[in-house]
Amino acid sequence: MKVSLDKDIRKRISIFAGEAFLKSQGYEYTNLYEQGDRIKKSLHWIEKQYEMYPYLSRDWYVENSSEKKLHFCRKYRDLKSLVEFLMLYPGEFDFLINGEKLILCKVVAERSEMETEGVNAAVRYGYDVMFLGVDMPEKFEVELLR
Repeated sequence: MKVSLDKDIRKRISIFAGEAFLKSQGYEYTNLYEQGDRIKKSLHWIEKQYEMYPYLSRDWYVENSSEKKLHFCRKYRDLKSLVEFLMLYPGEFDFLINGEKLILCKVVAERSEMETEGVNAAVRYGYDVMFLGVDMPEKFEVELLR
């Protein structure tokens, strides 16, 4: 029997496939679907720490943040810019990849998904953009085994 999955479930499966690919290629990445909120909260935490202890720079708090392995930022302005972008374009990208420059990565099924306002904005913000094409079938063959 052929069973079709809704768009949201197909997107999640595509993200799992994309994550497996990134892991197999040795990329250092953050799944924004799962960890995006933690990145946003880390900026709030850093701002609170700076209010309490202003003799250390905001950059110091970013550099020594326990969340640094999620956001990969070294400077306060970079983290603030990243959080601003993620808030303006929630769900637009699936992964944040560490590199010389931060890379925003999007899992796509069609070329039309590569040309969005969020993609253009990411480039304007100074991020590199990468796409992972995942071919997902519309329907799956499912059989009841006894």
